[in-house]
Amino acid sequence: MGKLRKGRRNQRGRVNPIARKDGTSVSKQELKDETTRQNKIVPLISQLSSSALNDRSVALNAITVLCEDKRMRKLLLKERLIPVIMEQTLTDDNDELVVESFGLLRNLTIEEGYEVAKFLWRSDIWTSIETSLTKIQSTLQFLAEDKKLDLKRTFMFYDFVENILSLIVLIASCSLDLYESIYSKIEPVVTLTVEILNWNCQKLRSVNLFNSALDFLYEFASDSAEFVVSLSQLPSFSLNTIAEAANLPAQKNNALGRVYIEGLRLHFMEVKGDYNRSKSEACAQVIQNLFSIVTPIDLNEIKKQLSAPDNAELPLQKQKQEEKPQDIDVPLGGESAEKTHAKADLQAIEIAIDILASICELLAINEQDPLQPVTLDDIVTSVILTTAFSSCLQLLKFSRENSDVIQLTTKVLMAFNNISWLFLSSVSVPVEWYGKIPELWQEIELSSVNDDLELQKTSLSVMWAMTKAVGPEVKDKVSLDNVKSLLRKCTALSQTGENPAEDMHLVFEYLLSAVGFMGSVAQVIQNTEITAEVSEFLFSLISHFVDEKNNLKDTKALEIPVECLNLIYDIFGDAEYPYDEPIFVQRSYLQRLEQMEPQVKSFYKKIDKKWSTELKLRAEEAWMNLSRFIEYKRSERQ
Repeated sequence: MGKLRKGRRNQRGRVNPIARKDGTSVSKQELKDETTRQNKIVPLISQLSSSALNDRSVALNAITVLCEDKRMRKLLLKERLIPVIMEQTLTDDNDELVVESFGLLRNLTIEEGYEVAKFLWRSDIWTSIETSLTKIQSTLQFLAEDKKLDLKRTFMFYDFVENILSLIVLIASCSLDLYESIYSKIEPVVTLTVEILNWNCQKLRSVNLFNSALDFLYEFASDSAEFVVSLSQLPSFSLNTIAEAANLPAQKNNALGRVYIEGLRLHFMEVKGDYNRSKSEACAQVIQNLFSIVTPIDLNEIKKQLSAPDNAELPLQKQKQEEKPQDIDVPLGGESAEKTHAKADLQAIEIAIDILASICELLAINEQDPLQPVTLDDIVTSVILTTAFSSCLQLLKFSRENSDVIQLTTKVLMAFNNISWLFLSSVSVPVEWYGKIPELWQEIELSSVNDDLELQKTSLSVMWAMTKAVGPEVKDKVSLDNVKSLLRKCTALSQTGENPAEDMHLVFEYLLSAVGFMGSVAQVIQNTEITAEVSEFLFSLISHFVDEKNNLKDTKALEIPVECLNLIYDIFGDAEYPYDEPIFVQRSYLQRLEQMEPQVKSFYKKIDKKWSTELKLRAEEAWMNLSRFIEYKRSERQ
């Protein structure tokens, strides 16, 4: 580019007071944001420190609504919203402001995740939580004596409990260090949560409160066997009593509560080994129970309610004194009761799918000999292939046909992934599974036509498992164009330095699934050109990812060369394969493997057991097998 000649100054040569320091002009959006910051954000945050209660309340309500918008939320956070909340309204004398402040912090943690959770913890949010738990305990004792609160304070108490329990779960779920920090202080919270549940079991006060307590127990039980043991030993806790309460007529529409209970039941059986029958039969019963709960849920009603506008944008209106809601779980403002119920039903479906995926992982473990395949009995196989498969396929189709409005596509695919690999890990693949694969393959191809890398990764993993199951029949499903398109995408993604916007761990996971799928296809496709294209790609990935500059010491990236080597061994395991001569021999693969051996050895040696003991062992096995494979291929044609 030619340089501008120095000439006499003109108007455009003057300093722009709002220009960037790097010389580029400020965008219209940035100008708009600055105006918003000065005219709306700063005044609202300042108002939180007002001496007038009404000013503080109005400001907090307005901020809560604004935080639903991503851009506004970012602007508010830049203006130290969280420190102001913790210093001002979280310690306010007005209980309503305290409750709403915890609700706002919960929402911010949901939206922003680890960064907000870490900041809250470092800012000693637990002291405020402990103070709140003491208040909750005191109020609960008051109510347990059959004393009454007015309607507004009853609403506020239920919201308070839900906000506190949800915030604890959210902070703990953001990272291992935060989980351990929370877990070390969790005992009194568990005792109080069980007390709240039991109080609700005596007489249902609130479905939302009942579910919030169950959600708290379920989330920690899902992460910790120690938690499950401690909970089971708590004298005041009885899962059977809670289950009986959930099945009473007052909770006939509470699918979410019953799903939580089935999840807890599974964790208790898994940790304590108390199945009362075989593991397969017990798991089959949980699956049957789960889908009997969620199958009747109307997906179209969920879609309708999720698509309906909130009244959050409308001016805030106080409820008239004479107006009394018929249902304690109908909110005083915000979204409708129907929308709240639809969200709960959707959450019930989501958790049911998660539990199904967990059950498949549990069934895939041979507890007598982890190295041996598992034996699945007819009962659990039938329940998975009929009840679970048909329901999940219906969900996948509904999501695709309705632009994934229910946002369950990735979760459903993960369930299918675990089902597919479960059947592969069994002594024999159920015959009925082969009849299901064509329909599932077609639906996955249709559902994965988008730019969501997470979804595509899981789709490839399912197709990898199905390819291993059907073998040569895959030739009717995969073409050279399919493979070349996938190869182009993988090649671009493997260049780590060229994808700064990508989550590289997810990229590595995607490549791993793609490698497994294409490597399995290459063995059975009966197309030398496809096998050659894939084999060359496997060699290129091995060379690329044995270099620590490229694998970034990410565990998934380290798995890629290990998987590629194992696939090379499988693809070229016999000189009798029709593609062995034109590919392995004519392309000098033996010499290339010999040249690669020192790099593979160095790669294996650099893997730290602390990252993954299993990965270290697999890498060592792949390296040892490399020298054996070289000797085998060298002697094969002598």
